[in-house]
Amino acid sequence: MVSVLEAGVPILLFPEGTSTDGAEVLRFHPTLLEPAVQLNQEITAAAIGYRAPGVEERDLCWFGEDPFLPHLLRTLARTRIAAEVEFFPDRMSYTGRKIAALELREQVDAMRKRMKRQSAQAR
Repeated sequence: MVSVLEAGVPILLFPEGTSTDGAEVLRFHPTLLEPAVQLNQEITAAAIGYRAPGVEERDLCWFGEDPFLPHLLRTLARTRIAAEVEFFPDRMSYTGRKIAALELREQVDAMRKRMKRQSAQAR
């Protein structure tokens, strides 16, 4: 990751280190943020949410022991799936990976909670 960042190529990663059902934002793994911290790169938090008529978000997420291909086929069979991506307005450089992980997780958690409230109000 260091060489990619040094080359000026942005990196997108999921610092939870796994996929979930979208119910909560898990702990962020600080070691995944270390290259950006070492190079004093700016980091932007982002949150993703999914929705479709008649299903819960967890039905659209691939997680746990669910085999990928059957999940993909079920998802592709649905109509009007929407994916929402929200970026935190500030870009920050961090001096430590642990504080970066904590602050970025808090930002993502706040965005996800807002997305869920808006989705519930739209129903």
